[in-house]
Amino acid sequence: MQNNNSIYDKLIFSKDNNKVVCFKNNMPMFSKYSPKTEAENFIKNLNITGKYFFITTGFANAYHIFEFIKLFPENKILIIEKHEEDLFNKLFTNEYLKIKDNANIILSTVENLEQKILENYIPILDGNIFFKPLRSWINYNSDISEIIQLKINNAIEKVKADFSVQSHFGKLWFNNFLKNLFIFFENQDNFISINQIEINNKTSTKIIAAGPTLDFSIEYLKQNKNNSFIISTDTAYQVLKKNNIIPDIFISLDAQYLSSNHTMEGFNKNTIICVDICGNSSILKQAIKNDCKILLTVSNHPLCNFLNYYLKENNLEQFLKINSGSGTVTIAACDLANKLQFKNIELIATDFSYPFNKAYAKGTYFDELYHSNESKLNNFETQFSKLMFRTELFNVKFGNQNIEIKTSKILQTYKNSLINYIEGSNCNFYSFTENLLNLNKINKNIKIDISNNNIKFKKNKRIFLKRHLIEFLKKIEYELKCEKSFLLIPLLTWSYKKKSKILANNIAKNLIAFYTKIL
Repeated sequence: MQNNNSIYDKLIFSKDNNKVVCFKNNMPMFSKYSPKTEAENFIKNLNITGKYFFITTGFANAYHIFEFIKLFPENKILIIEKHEEDLFNKLFTNEYLKIKDNANIILSTVENLEQKILENYIPILDGNIFFKPLRSWINYNSDISEIIQLKINNAIEKVKADFSVQSHFGKLWFNNFLKNLFIFFENQDNFISINQIEINNKTSTKIIAAGPTLDFSIEYLKQNKNNSFIISTDTAYQVLKKNNIIPDIFISLDAQYLSSNHTMEGFNKNTIICVDICGNSSILKQAIKNDCKILLTVSNHPLCNFLNYYLKENNLEQFLKINSGSGTVTIAACDLANKLQFKNIELIATDFSYPFNKAYAKGTYFDELYHSNESKLNNFETQFSKLMFRTELFNVKFGNQNIEIKTSKILQTYKNSLINYIEGSNCNFYSFTENLLNLNKINKNIKIDISNNNIKFKKNKRIFLKRHLIEFLKKIEYELKCEKSFLLIPLLTWSYKKKSKILANNIAKNLIAFYTKIL
């Protein structure tokens, strides 16, 4: 007999002398006559051809699992059980030992199903997801059948969103990565690492987003601009600068050309420019032009991991890895503040909605961009409306006043991602604007004392010699299984003599052409 948490009760033997597990209601999971034949028919009736990521239910005697891996040894199969103990039940020890080393077999409980799919399913390699539960198992667990389907659908939606982003930005990330690597190499005096930054009295910081509520936070920020450490997200920077608020750090992740609009009015040289290595290279160029210090960071992109692995293997300082959650700059700013050892983090204008029927605060680059393109038939308000209503909107409650405001599914996804980051952090988070994140609301009149908050830089320079840049690019060639030389060495040698601006572009185009070909 099994304990109360298990859905299984005992083993019996079928007519053809094979073990069959029974549920607690005494119903068998497989046929009492020929369980192996039943499993064979179950898999054959799936009508699977080619690559599929197969999801099914019930580990138990694993007849259906063994049949699947026999017919489709290259395909992944994910098996759901109600409780973790039923994945490693003593009744099925022999079956588990036979499959435990097979990387294509994934075991999951209902609780962690969504995460298991996100961790293991790669559409371009695994094909479509195919879900077919064992009828006996789903009949016994009918109370959770809808939950299972919901978790699978949620995971698919997240994978689709992530895959579409990768498809759209893949080449752009690759191109920017190479451009920024060259900019870093040729302007090393501008670049710093996080351990070079010294901040006195590290107690609290303000992270500024560009939501509409920023308009109502400017006076508060002006009162505290000299005694607060301010991290500005990219879109908020111009708003702050126009109000004579100079952030200590500007942070950006965006790879798109539109990111160059953040640099239209240049940077204050006292602001540290923090940019992802796959971000838009025009930001780095402007930062160097304004003689700013630059903190170049990396994400979890394979190229970034490859670069840091190479640096580690050669005993060189690795680039700082920043967690951006679902890819939002606000979460990246929070993670940066965390890594700077701030324990109290105040969020301003992280609205993730359209309060006052606006998309952004006044003074962002959108203002200038839309005003410059407006006409009588396509005015400023029309263009902003298109931005807001590009996806379906719905109402949510705003702050403590229970006012309904508009938001979108994608904005709520970003908000939930930020909340998940906050819940996993050891920092104290506060929301200045209307308690939008259901966090502790900070008093509007409070002044955070961070006196003598001067940023200093230790005398320590990152070393990245020419030899290492060449070797790293050669290693990319090798890892991509290049069939012909891209002539990197001659190009690089020529570039150091001529300072060619087209070098990075040429290499990027060649690598991208091959990269897309092998995919």
